[in-house]
Amino acid sequence: MYRAVRGGGQIPSSSTLRAQHIIGNAMLTDPSGRPSFSNALYQEMKDLIASCGAEANRHDLAIVAIEASLDNGINTKRHLIGFLQHLGFDRGHIANLLKFETASRRWQCIDGIYSTRREPAALAA
Repeated sequence: MYRAVRGGGQIPSSSTLRAQHIIGNAMLTDPSGRPSFSNALYQEMKDLIASCGAEANRHDLAIVAIEASLDNGINTKRHLIGFLQHLGFDRGHIANLLKFETASRRWQCIDGIYSTRREPAALAA
């Protein structure tokens, strides 16, 4: 079972996500079925975080990293926390951000899949 997503694509419903959850080239699976992330995406995220400069605090960097991860198809809590932990972020901080920012409407979570909330004007641009 699939559901439509922004941009006309489709993703598996939450009942079929399991370990083979793949969107674009962001996530691959290893032989045991556990998700792994492409080296290119990992390096791109490290470069993004580095480009924010030394004056950016960890909280703001975590929000930027979560948004970029969502844009690259990493969109379940488990995968977001795991991927961002590899980038040096604290698991608890990421979990709390997901909870708080979803409640404050920065992101939405439907059937365990997180996405950014975009204003209609931003989508049209």
